Amino acid sequence: MKKLFLAIAAVATLLASCSKDDGLTGVSKSQVTFTVSSPEMATRYGEGEKATTLYYAVYDAVEGGLVEGLSQLAGEDFTGGEKQVTINLVEGRTYSIIFYAQNAAETPYYVNWQSQVLYIPEPAKLLSNKETYDAFYAHEDNLKIGNAAINKTITLRRPFAQLNILTSQNDIDLAKKAGIEVKNTAVTVKKIYTQMNLMNDAVVKESETAVTFGLNTPADGTYTIDGTDYKWLAMNYLLVNEQKMVDVEFTMEDTTVAAGQDNMLLRKYGSIHVERNHRTNIYGALITNPAIFNVKIDEKFFKPDYNVNGGEQYTTTVATADELQKAIDNAKVGERTIIKFDGDIDATTTRAATNAAAEIWVAQKDGVQIVIDGCGHEFNGSFKVHGNSGYRNATLDFVNINFKTSTSDLNFIYAKDFGGSKRYSQNITVSDCTFEAVNNPINVVGVQVNASKNLHIINCTAKNMHSLLQAQSCDDKIQVENVTIENCSEGGVAFGNAAYPTIKNSTITNAADYGIRADGDASRGNLVIENVNISGTNVPVVVRRVTTAYNVALKGQNTLKATGLYDVVFTNGNNKEEYAKPTGKWSITGAEGLNVYPTALEEGYNASSSEQLSQAIAAGATTVNLEEGTYIIPDAAKGKTLTIVGTGDPEDTKIATQDDGSYEGCDYSLDGSTVVFENVSINTDSSTYTGYARMNGTYKNCIINGTYTLYGNSVFEDCTFNVSGDVYNIWTWGAPTATFTRCTFNCDGKAMLLYGTANTKLTMNDCIFNDKGGLTDLKAAIEIGNDYDKSYELIVNNATVNGFEINDKGINTGTTLWANKNSMGTDKLNVVVDGVDVY
Repeated sequence: MKKLFLAIAAVATLLASCSKDDGLTGVSKSQVTFTVSSPEMATRYGEGEKATTLYYAVYDAVEGGLVEGLSQLAGEDFTGGEKQVTINLVEGRTYSIIFYAQNAAETPYYVNWQSQVLYIPEPAKLLSNKETYDAFYAHEDNLKIGNAAINKTITLRRPFAQLNILTSQNDIDLAKKAGIEVKNTAVTVKKIYTQMNLMNDAVVKESETAVTFGLNTPADGTYTIDGTDYKWLAMNYLLVNEQKMVDVEFTMEDTTVAAGQDNMLLRKYGSIHVERNHRTNIYGALITNPAIFNVKIDEKFFKPDYNVNGGEQYTTTVATADELQKAIDNAKVGERTIIKFDGDIDATTTRAATNAAAEIWVAQKDGVQIVIDGCGHEFNGSFKVHGNSGYRNATLDFVNINFKTSTSDLNFIYAKDFGGSKRYSQNITVSDCTFEAVNNPINVVGVQVNASKNLHIINCTAKNMHSLLQAQSCDDKIQVENVTIENCSEGGVAFGNAAYPTIKNSTITNAADYGIRADGDASRGNLVIENVNISGTNVPVVVRRVTTAYNVALKGQNTLKATGLYDVVFTNGNNKEEYAKPTGKWSITGAEGLNVYPTALEEGYNASSSEQLSQAIAAGATTVNLEEGTYIIPDAAKGKTLTIVGTGDPEDTKIATQDDGSYEGCDYSLDGSTVVFENVSINTDSSTYTGYARMNGTYKNCIINGTYTLYGNSVFEDCTFNVSGDVYNIWTWGAPTATFTRCTFNCDGKAMLLYGTANTKLTMNDCIFNDKGGLTDLKAAIEIGNDYDKSYELIVNNATVNGFEINDKGINTGTTLWANKNSMGTDKLNVVVDGVDVY
């Protein structure tokens, strides 16, 4: 123990020597005292295993970096309860602080204090049945230091979920009678995490493969579930997101089977719920009757905030809406009232006699703490919350309620000014609830809050309704976390002009209009979106009424996939009107690869389908970046000036020409346009007139597969042309000028045809012509013909000709480079090769 203590202290000293210097002379400092609490820790370990070390690290929240002179080691033998940590910090600065505790003798994890990341370096080597592997953490963000002493209480929680696999003693005894004896066990979990940022709670690295926790002997201890004792077969701490569904494979070694034979008993458990700071128990007759098992989330790990420090706790059970209303009304100051449902409650019918159909009234009072726990039962009706700006110690929690209704125009939880002044709610938390409208009533909202402080929506789902959240004029960092929203007729969450809202670790699918909406008509800080997936929605993120200053910060891994034109919109008007450029200052970070209005139209719109390409061009985009795929140019491109860019490899992004029936394979979708193609493949069917009618084009690093006919001024740089059969790569037909630089032509003996209805100047610099053979006609690399009494000029510099023939028809030029097959005179044809006028 002493050696370990000295080693940790040495690391702490080394880190401090490399960190930011706060040992300033001549500056004022204030004392900050943290009371660090972990009430469960003292009961977590057996005798002789309680020694736990508490670490802390302090960071400059503005400039970043560890602050010098502050130890990461706060002392040994922290076994729960409370511990005080006192720090002197410089006045006028802002700090962030991490607290972390684990058993001093067991260190399977380590923290990189510079990057603030908790690591599991070799998860496969973690042993089962080790309670001493438990760990705890907390963080304090953006603590501003004034000239007065600060006292704060910090409650630690676990960074891990715990997975227990348990069986009864009777199952073990029956197995022995059947000749089965389990000695070693192993647990394999797919897609768990190996790194976590302790400052923002985000897991930052997911294991790419399944992780196996090594073979171990089952523990002798017992664990009681619903009054029955079970034996531990395995126990593991898993680093997961706030909640996650995992697949578990559990193996047991049967010691009665002879060596060399299959002695492993395999059990598979699919889609098991594990959650940070929770204990998931898989239990049953797992050895003798593996088909029957149970899964339970242990409430000893569930919602530590139910543990009351000081004051009384009062629990009551209700079966009707009237009983629910009475229990709420009877909540007293200084008590924490927990109200549990005894079954489903339908407030739309059972309260009709009270003349308050569908409504449960919650009048918040200072010092009154209410928890309404649905215990998984359904509720049909509306909670109307009435608060007061002065009631800062009033709290209201909605937990594990399945809100369900077929009534239209209903807000399940509704907090607003129902009369009087300063009547906004305080400290509302909605967690582990489901919201659903059946029979598709479109105006049902999960939570509508017109004014509130400290609103949290956590671990909730919503489907088939208007939206999960409508929050207007809310302060103090609205938090939405781990929510799933499906098939909503309007949107996912709307923050209004709320101050500093955050949504993270959430999924929104098929919300008709928007995924996340905010209002920018008041300067109220940032919208933070972290690890959020939005799909099947017109615009994933929209900030409307941007008349002042507004910033959106995208953090972590976000997927924002629009069915409409833009992934993120900043507009001066309403989101359902035509978008208008904001009059206020706006900014966004982390939006690389996304289509952001208004910059997408000016700096480059990203498209992944022909439909999105059409939408972008119709909206006025001048540059479109195409993802991997195949595209057709829309008719909306006629008469436009465009730049169309592929991924970088032209084979990834393919454009197919189309015959609209107007003229022998000609494509009129770019009629009258001026276009730059870059890093794309253009594929044709090699019909005689295939090409874009009356288009002036520039082509950079492109591949042209099939015969391609030119109808306007054309420039090709670093392009490759491929054809097979008795066809040309290029026909200059209607191009006044055509220039090819560093281009390669691959064909069966016919590369370039200088011929057509325009007086044409054809220039070819540093080009390569490859004849793969296969044609019987004698053709040069560049064939020149004239049926339209036009004049042509051919300029060739540094050409490489592989194969081809001297064309003996017309005037024999004596070269495989070019041929005058129609015997044009020098009055109609001029040829210059490598600076020499040869014709």
